[in-house]
Amino acid sequence: MTAPALAFERVHFSYGADPILDGIDLEVLAGHVTALMGPSGCGKSTLLAIGAGLLEPASGRVLRTGRRTAIVFQDPRLLPWRTALANVAFALKADRLASAERRDRAMAALASVGLRGDDVRKYPRQLSGGMRQRVALARALVIEPDLLLLDEPFGALDRPLARQMQSLARDHVDRRRAAALVVTHDPREAADIAEHVAVLSPAPARVTSQRALPGHVASRTEAERAAAAGALTGDAERSPGADP
Repeated sequence: MTAPALAFERVHFSYGADPILDGIDLEVLAGHVTALMGPSGCGKSTLLAIGAGLLEPASGRVLRTGRRTAIVFQDPRLLPWRTALANVAFALKADRLASAERRDRAMAALASVGLRGDDVRKYPRQLSGGMRQRVALARALVIEPDLLLLDEPFGALDRPLARQMQSLARDHVDRRRAAALVVTHDPREAADIAEHVAVLSPAPARVTSQRALPGHVASRTEAERAAAAGALTGDAERSPGADP
């Protein structure tokens, strides 16, 4: 049986007097991608931040079995005083690698997301929104994480490029037997990248449904993807209090 790389057990969280998460139970399995869906403001990003260890739950437990966690936010959060190459290389600083090795690994990560040549020496202000998001993904993947947390990172990309970036994240999960938790509003994106989907209710959020999608993503036919997306749309619409 596949072990969870990340598990939330009865996790509660509040911002001040406002309850956000109400007893979340969810497992993210090694070698799998889990998509997290739900209405805007329901606490999906908060749950991701708790999974990364950036926030502490008010109660409940978070279990992580991996050694390295990387997170990609909706906002790329690049260091504005560093070039694209330096932003990615900086993620490797804790590894105490020689500067040439850090640079080579950063260049390879940037090339994998389609950034080469002069673009890698540009500062964030000189890059388009989509290019900045690709730098953020390269920065996450360059450390070879065991757990990858993605907070709608493909929204600034057109669909063909978004599919390419999804494939990169998917390939990383398959190659390293890593785990990934992906926040998305798009049922089709969930069907394109994930094996498992959890739907949250409006805040204070609970898990209202969990669904295993058919087969591995790489072998899933277009018909199966469309059917899965339709089923996920129905799950979201049936979530208590979901947006119309």
